[in-house]
Amino acid sequence: MKILHSADMHLKQVGDSRWQALEHLLDIASDQASFFAISGDLFDRGIDAIQLKGPLRELFARYHFPIIVVPGNHDAHAMAEGDYYGDHVTLICRSDQFFDFDSVRVFGLPFERIEGDRVIEKLIWIRQHTRENATNILLYHGELLDMVHARDGFGDEDLAMYMPVRLSYFDGLGLDYVLAGHFHSSFEVRKFKDGYFVYPGSPVSITRKEHGVRKANLFEVGEQPMPIRLDTSYFEEIVVKLNPLSGEDPVAATERQLRNIDKNARVRVVVTGFVELAKLGKDERELHKEIGSLMTPEIEEFVQPWRDVSVILQSDLLDRCIGKLGARKLPADQAERVRGAIMESMMENQDAY
Repeated sequence: MKILHSADMHLKQVGDSRWQALEHLLDIASDQASFFAISGDLFDRGIDAIQLKGPLRELFARYHFPIIVVPGNHDAHAMAEGDYYGDHVTLICRSDQFFDFDSVRVFGLPFERIEGDRVIEKLIWIRQHTRENATNILLYHGELLDMVHARDGFGDEDLAMYMPVRLSYFDGLGLDYVLAGHFHSSFEVRKFKDGYFVYPGSPVSITRKEHGVRKANLFEVGEQPMPIRLDTSYFEEIVVKLNPLSGEDPVAATERQLRNIDKNARVRVVVTGFVELAKLGKDERELHKEIGSLMTPEIEEFVQPWRDVSVILQSDLLDRCIGKLGARKLPADQAERVRGAIMESMMENQDAY
């Protein structure tokens, strides 16, 4: 049995990139999975859940495999037991429920503003109801404290903790998989004593912090969770760092790095570093315009914080360094390499000039 797992679609309207990502996931599940688990934040806001219930029910009706949904912090107050999303859709709104699908038992830990002992109490109930000789799965939406270094990846949330857990909470519970949601940035899998904790990442970029190709979790029951690449919209940032010592024309250097932009990428381009305007025979306005002409429809933002290297060439610090270099009477080729290294160092620390 294969399971497709995703989360954090944050649906807002029919037909946009988020809706298209859900359709893409449903198509994948139809071809490759026995059921589809959605671990929270199917909707962006409560009002979206109300407005999209009808269209979503129609979408789900086109598919004939189980779809299991647990509410997240964005839609917990808008999804209630008894809500009907279709004959094949199971909504887990309570933590004292479980559902059996052949040899798999699925529990849910829908989002609540609780932590510590109150979370552990719910996990103890789950431990008491795990099924022997079966695969036990928990759908959870919240923060894994073992990944606190990655808090920027939890969407555009405030500084509050969202039903936090630690991997150690799941040791000895009899769970084989914790299929989680809330972490947007990337696919992440962690091993606990008896199984795997998985964040699939958002299936479409929701915020500018979510760079790169989006993924979902598709795995064979009994095996390690595995990421699959999604054909969905995502944000990408391309940083072009210009270097006058490279000898490459700044326009050509920028153009080279903007080749082969993926059709799904929504790109922000940052052209930074240094140029030597005097050697190029151009003024700042002219070069800015030439580089800016490389903008294409895939590029949503194009900024050029590059600077003229004259700010370094005319600095007292460079003069002093070159003076000391001359005093050492190095061979010409070696002196040139050292001068280049000094320039590289000063450009790396450009904020000082």
